[in-house]
Amino acid sequence: MVKYYFELNYVIFYRFDEVDKENVEDRYFIGYFSSKKNAMDAIQKCLKFDNMVADNFQIIRRKIIFEEEPKILYQVGHEYSIETLDDKYIDYSYIFNPKATFKEANELCESLRKKKKYKWHKNRIYYNESSDGFEISEHEIDKFFFNGLYGFNEQWLPPSKT
Repeated sequence: MVKYYFELNYVIFYRFDEVDKENVEDRYFIGYFSSKKNAMDAIQKCLKFDNMVADNFQIIRRKIIFEEEPKILYQVGHEYSIETLDDKYIDYSYIFNPKATFKEANELCESLRKKKKYKWHKNRIYYNESSDGFEISEHEIDKFFFNGLYGFNEQWLPPSKT
């Protein structure tokens, strides 16, 4: 079966990096939602926090294929830092399309580990519990994870009737 879920992020864009061909931005994951209305409701809750800019919210429609409709989506992330010659750090963080099962998320990690861009490298500093920067996190659908730009907690968002 196929269903679309809506990923909500708060994004602060700084610039486009010509060397890496990637955006340089702060991205705050807020949640996966079963409808666009639920994602919009979450935006309204987030706008109650100081310094939030409505234009910085990004909703991404994600296609999920499943046998049994999931209550949780599994998100694969890859993070590391590189120390520069002037003792500063450049952080890299990648989030991939969610999966309906842990098995699918784990298979995605295994395939990404083979790609040059994500392979373990001695010059990278990996902070999470994984030795190579990969992590799989579980996210309940229609639950949002946001408590302002500098503090996060879990809060339920009641599902809409649509």
